Parts: sequence; structure tokens; C-alpha cells
Amino acid sequence: MMDKVIKLFKSIHCYLIGLSWIKFILVMTFFTYIIILPAVILFLLFNNMEIGGPANLITFSYLEFFKLVFIIPILETFIFQKSIIRLLTKLKKIRNKKIIIILISALFFGIQHFYSLIYVFITFIIGILLAYSFIIYENKNKSAFWTVTFIHSLRNLVNFVLLYIYL
Repeated sequence: MMDKVIKLFKSIHCYLIGLSWIKFILVMTFFTYIIILPAVILFLLFNNMEIGGPANLITFSYLEFFKLVFIIPILETFIFQKSIIRLLTKLKKIRNKKIIIILISALFFGIQHFYSLIYVFITFIIGILLAYSFIIYENKNKSAFWTVTFIHSLRNLVNFVLLYIYL
């Protein structure tokens, strides 16, 4: 059974590596929604609490929109993917342990979003995909920073639009 799971992950990895830059951004943004779906459904089924999130999104303003879609993704990509991943790859003991580097980056990304425990968990999962994307594009010698920033920006844009429509 474990061999089939590993084989599935390897085939997904090969598929993702072969995508064009724009398709990669779109697919990874889509994955950030699909991968958290089971956690969100379980949480909502068994818990009456809200998932949480930034309270300032409730009121629309152009400044909040600009911050959420442009400024925050740039800052968070710089801190939680670029800086942390590059720092960790300089440490001899974990330099070649990409999974550990991804998990540490994702952990810091998740903790920074402490609106609730479930929100930390959800952003930790999203952080795994963002760190993974950063490492893939670092290995391709392409702009890993902007790739992750665009994934993050697109995700925040979709969230903002959905929240605006919903409220």
C-alpha cells in the first residue's frame, strides 16, 4: 500500500515539474484549496466554532485589498519561504532533507497565522505547498520567489472575492 502512495506522489511530482510556469501557478493555487478541504469539512462537522482568519477582511477597502493581494504575499514569501528555506539549506545536517525543510518552513508559516488552531493547521498545509513550490522552482533555477508570491497572491485574491460575495 505504501509503495502505491509513494508512486502516486512521484507521478504527481513529475506532472507538476513538467507544467509551464503559469499552469504550475494555477494548479498549485487549486491544490491549496483541494488539500485543505477534508480538514475544513471535518472541522465544520464536528465543531461549532469558526475557523477564524483576519478580522479586517470583513470590511472592504482598497487598502485592505492591496495589502492582502500584493503586500502580504510578497512579505510572507520573503520571510517564510525564501529566507527560511535558504537559511535551512545552509545547515549541513538538513541541507539535503527537503521534506524537513518544507515542514519547518510550513510550520513557521502556519504559526504566523494564529487566528485559531484550525487556521494554523490549514495554513500549515498551505505552507507545505508553498515551500514545495519554492523548492521546485529553486531547483529549476527559475524565479522561486515570484512563483510562490503569485500562488499566494492568487489564493488571497480568490479568498477576498469569495468573502466579498459571501458577505
